[in-house]
Amino acid sequence: MRQTFKNQRDLHMASFSLKNKRVLITGAASGIGYELALAFAKQGCEVIATDIQEDALKELQQEIHLNDGNCDIYPLNVTEVESWQALAYKLAEQNQTPDILINNAGIAYIASLMETTQQMLDRTLDINIKGVVYGCQAFIPEMTKSSSPKHIVNVASAASKAPMPNMAIYAATKFAVEGFSDVLAMELHNSNINVMCVHPGIIDTEIVKQRAMIGASISNEQINKLQNHYTSKGCHPSVVAEDIVNGIQKGQAAILTGPGAFFGGVLSRVLPKRLLRTIIRKLAPKYGYLK
Repeated sequence: MRQTFKNQRDLHMASFSLKNKRVLITGAASGIGYELALAFAKQGCEVIATDIQEDALKELQQEIHLNDGNCDIYPLNVTEVESWQALAYKLAEQNQTPDILINNAGIAYIASLMETTQQMLDRTLDINIKGVVYGCQAFIPEMTKSSSPKHIVNVASAASKAPMPNMAIYAATKFAVEGFSDVLAMELHNSNINVMCVHPGIIDTEIVKQRAMIGASISNEQINKLQNHYTSKGCHPSVVAEDIVNGIQKGQAAILTGPGAFFGGVLSRVLPKRLLRTIIRKLAPKYGYLK
């Protein structure tokens, strides 16, 4: 008999066990996505890891299998709606529709608005926003057919609370993910799906270690400051992964995770916008975001 729920709050008042749950993760070949796959495998989940980097996915799969975990891998370009639909159909045919969908894949260019090229703009919008939308559209129909609780996790950023200079397009996409998640949660209010938005702060990933992702106006001195900031102040991506695991078990709607995230979230709520901008602008040169 199908269990019915009045709303998402009622749905997740009961404890949610991760054992044997299927979790699909995008961008699983590196960074937060990689650590998410390891963390959920440790919880006894059946991991469905996706990315465009197939060799890295194979390494992830091997690591999980060596630790007696379950992991299937699928190449997936999140910017292609057809690829999403094909994967959703294939998993449904195999009775493998995920219990948890984590839209984690994302990129960031550090560049001023005026040196942001059309290619940089399109690629950021396609991955960071369209990839999230396509994933939700592909899997929600099958997820809502189930009688058991499901979860959608969209990874935004602390940049949707207190963004830094020279990250205008990245911040715009993360504001969009937060807004999208809020609206989606309201639309799914009477369903079996809980929607959670995640806001990572300073995470020690490859975000500032690729010169091709950094604008020409950003000096080498700034890059060194940025790299030192992320290395010395940032936490390991596994911290974010563990917080997401805990957040799903508790049925949370939003998570601020990693250094700076909570502080930025509080300031964005209590300070007038002009004052918040002034504070961030004065801090930005110290960390390398401005000269």
